[in-house]
Amino acid sequence: MIKKQTYVIASGLVLLLATVCLNLSPDSSARLKRA
Repeated sequence: MIKKQTYVIASGLVLLLATVCLNLSPDSSARLKRA
């Protein structure tokens, strides 16, 4: 069973990773905006 705190931390890391990836790849962010 996943604890609430662990879930929150995991979600934060995923959001942070996604933000970094989008910042490093303008093409990907442009595709997301178009879609």
